[in-house]
Amino acid sequence: MGQAATGTESEAEVVVYTLPGCMACFRARRLLHRRGIVFEEFKGARDADFRETLRKRTGGSTAPQVLIDGRPVGGADHLAALDRDGILLPLIRRQQFPVVVIRPRLKWFRRYFEVRLVDADGHALETVRAGSEAEAERLSSGFRQSRESRADHRSPGER
Repeated sequence: MGQAATGTESEAEVVVYTLPGCMACFRARRLLHRRGIVFEEFKGARDADFRETLRKRTGGSTAPQVLIDGRPVGGADHLAALDRDGILLPLIRRQQFPVVVIRPRLKWFRRYFEVRLVDADGHALETVRAGSEAEAERLSSGFRQSRESRADHRSPGER
């Protein structure tokens, strides 16, 4: 076993399967460390059946493989995409989806902010542009209120 530490009960359990000398494994571990995410690492250096174990537990056969609360999310590139899309930390914190994500953008030397309502798979349900960070914050609070009002208007069977 590797680099395990105990997180809070409200945080998801993260497991990473790695191999020594693997740069993608290094990138995945580094990203998790930078975000302050506690994880358990299983190193496959001396395990002859490591690839088979990976396939059974994650559905993948390459290292690294990352699981969040037992759900396979893929390797280092997938983990980086979750982080880039702003949904890695909400997944770890077990937040209710959809979540609001504000991303600064730059196009033709003009800075703007993209405010997105994102589901747990990273798909944008709604996207709007804002010219300033203050405007993006106002729009995001509107997204949050509309999300909460939608949740309030669901029938008891849908909750």
